[in-house]
Amino acid sequence: MPIANPDPNAPLPSPQTLFINANVVGWPPGVYAVLVQGGRVAIVSRGLVVPEPDMQVVDVRGAWIAPSLADWHTHFTSAAVHTRRLSLAAYPSAAVALKAVNVALRAPQYDECGAFVATGMGPGAWADAAILNRSTLDAMCPTKPVALYFTDGRCVANTRMLVLGGYGHDTHPHGYCSRADAAALAARVLEIADPYVVDEWVGALAARVAALGITEIVDFERGDNEGDWQRRCGPKQFCTLRVRASIWPEHLDEAIAKRHTAGAGIAGTRGLVTVGPFHVVADGTLAHMTAYCKQAYANTASRGRLNYAPDDIGALCAKATGAGLAVAVHAAGDEALRIVVDQLDASEPLRESTIEHPALVDALEVPRAAALGLAASVSPTRMVHDVPLAHALWRGREGRTWPYRSLQSARLPLRFGSGGPEVPIQPWVAMACAMSRGGYQPQECLTAAEAFAASTWNGRVHVSEGERADLILIDADPLGAGAEEMRRVGVLGTMLGGNWTHRAKELA
Repeated sequence: MPIANPDPNAPLPSPQTLFINANVVGWPPGVYAVLVQGGRVAIVSRGLVVPEPDMQVVDVRGAWIAPSLADWHTHFTSAAVHTRRLSLAAYPSAAVALKAVNVALRAPQYDECGAFVATGMGPGAWADAAILNRSTLDAMCPTKPVALYFTDGRCVANTRMLVLGGYGHDTHPHGYCSRADAAALAARVLEIADPYVVDEWVGALAARVAALGITEIVDFERGDNEGDWQRRCGPKQFCTLRVRASIWPEHLDEAIAKRHTAGAGIAGTRGLVTVGPFHVVADGTLAHMTAYCKQAYANTASRGRLNYAPDDIGALCAKATGAGLAVAVHAAGDEALRIVVDQLDASEPLRESTIEHPALVDALEVPRAAALGLAASVSPTRMVHDVPLAHALWRGREGRTWPYRSLQSARLPLRFGSGGPEVPIQPWVAMACAMSRGGYQPQECLTAAEAFAASTWNGRVHVSEGERADLILIDADPLGAGAEEMRRVGVLGTMLGGNWTHRAKELA
């Protein structure tokens, strides 16, 4: 939504809003009035609040007021670009999928500034997969870069896409690319895209997630995260989300030179964008069999891999925390987690530091991580998707996978994020997944209150007087919801610092 003051250094203006006839999540039963003033929750009262002449009075007719939601791990630009991509997951054969690709190549909604990318192909899922090759894609589209991605990260590309990535016929004669080469192609597609066009896609996704109740993200996009968000908040007047912009290793020295510290505001962003955590990806993922484990994957000799030597992980984190930054370290495998906790124990992480995507967890590391003041950032939606892989690749270790209840019981706070761009940003679905786990390892299920608290910006289920007015108005009490009911919670309104970022017609 546009704002009145275009000065990128000016804070967001905030009108006075008085909500009446409200329920308040986590507060005792009753009919409440909630006053938003100066961008903060000024009053929560079961008594009468007399409106002033300049107040907007909104009768919410029994709707529930709660803290708004945060996505604690997203790659937001990539997620926005992903909305431009055709999913091939549901097609029964390669031939049928190629027919869909042929149609989509001519559809504007799938154009990525001159390139075309489709996703979701299951490795080995199609008996006729051999027809997916460079020659077939060249015949279908010789003029536009085209790549079709498998769920394991590999892709098949046409000549124009390979040339864009700097590859030749001799290196990729059939168009098949390894995960590393496929990732490089994806990065190259994003590099050539018009940043202002991509900003429009980002704005559209921001509006979409605001309608789900999200007001804050931790953005782990790799690149010039700070510069991208400064551009969006400047001439584009982006004002839909708060953003914690992460720092990758290649940008650490620059961040330290700028004297960036955890939570500090970034100039030119109206206070919406702050310095996020320093991000180290210590190992890989279960899906790619690169999460670093104590035991080998089933039917293999591989234990996965570390992306850095243990001492290098420690040195990077110590350098970041010594400069006043928080750290967010990806450690999916149990051996990676042990190494990371060892290294963070020496570098004294800040209170806002996290372990990202712990999937296979040794119980011995949990109290150690909790004692360091770490939180665990997890993706329940991805967890449910990866359960078949856990059965196949971590056979006999399933009881140690995604142990949300055990982490919670050890006072290791949980934070829910969508994860990679291929995972839709659906916070209410994520809460439901954490509550039911699709029946997988049910002893690790969370309660509704725990799942909701892991999804809110303040880590609590309730609003408090004096805190910032990042709020949602919803049609049901999430604390009384079952898993299926949680999926269906409807967001009637979303406020960021007292400003509407989403408002359903029911609240007009």
